[in-house]
Amino acid sequence: MTDKTHHRADKQEENISPDVLRAALRRYPVSPPGPFFDMINDAMAGAMMYAVIMAAVEMKLFDTLQHPQNQDAVCTDKKKNEMMWIICEILTSHGILIQNKDGSYSNSKMASVYLQSTSPYFQSAYLEKQRAFLLDLWMPLSQRVLSGPKQYTREYFFETMSLPSMAQNALCGRLQAVMSHIVNLSEFSSCKSALDIGGGHGLYAIALAEHNPTLTCVVQDLPGVIGFTKDYIKTFGMTDRVTTLAGDFMTDSIGSGYDIILSSSNPSGRIPKMVIKIADALHSGGYFITIQSRGERKDSLFYQLEWLLWTFEGVTEDKREWKKDAHFPDEEYLTALLQNGFRIIELIEIPDPYKKDNTVVMLITQKK
Repeated sequence: MTDKTHHRADKQEENISPDVLRAALRRYPVSPPGPFFDMINDAMAGAMMYAVIMAAVEMKLFDTLQHPQNQDAVCTDKKKNEMMWIICEILTSHGILIQNKDGSYSNSKMASVYLQSTSPYFQSAYLEKQRAFLLDLWMPLSQRVLSGPKQYTREYFFETMSLPSMAQNALCGRLQAVMSHIVNLSEFSSCKSALDIGGGHGLYAIALAEHNPTLTCVVQDLPGVIGFTKDYIKTFGMTDRVTTLAGDFMTDSIGSGYDIILSSSNPSGRIPKMVIKIADALHSGGYFITIQSRGERKDSLFYQLEWLLWTFEGVTEDKREWKKDAHFPDEEYLTALLQNGFRIIELIEIPDPYKKDNTVVMLITQKK
């Protein structure tokens, strides 16, 4: 026994009398042990499965297995070979890898799409964000509850954790679904300029430009975010038609003369006082499109707790005041749209598959 183990035993003896401890030697627990250990072991199995997937990504196993490979080709180091074989077997048992008739391994379609670094849908940033939250929020949960939420700088949170993950998640269906409705708008093909307000990664502006070759787009966001936006624009080869505008949309100019203004998952598209600013920036006949969480759908208790476990440095207000779960669009917001000359074209549910059964609301309006 280690000193640490002795310490724990001593603690137990301090809290429970010797008579009760001796009685436990003769009596079975009043609650069957099976369900308890099943619960803990199932939870650990989920954590271990995540660790296996993360390790396989870091070791570029899915890149190696885009073509069938035998065990020796997967790992030439004999000492590590058995561990790699077990990892391959675990991934195969969950349908992430396929074992072929000749015994070789290869990627399943899911692995090729989401876990292979050469795929445009690669989810490495999402996996990294999950790991960061596990280490920062969940493992030290008692510390978070007793001492307060983890504090991130805005720059670190957005550039390192939030925006890369959001960009990769958006490409898994949400962005494509949004664009399928925009391109069918009667005047979309004649639009010449667009603003992605609070656009972060800029993928919506990039997608608008991709669908309309005569459209030039601006991505507006905070100065600390725009560098990340520029990287995405360059990566997608759109530097000639998508530019950036640094500023705070609440206090700074957002420009003017736009045919389309789009807001996705940020307050610019859900708070009434922004409506007049957006209306002033649009041409008559221009479209304002906002994609937001509907609000009344409650996340699982785990996600509700996770939301309270972190905040930004310098923020003193309770995160519950951020109104993340407020209904959208509410009567006040719809009234603000109508009072500022907008007509409602369509309200659409858009799948957001990074959470099971999750949807967002897409509100399409047009300035009269």
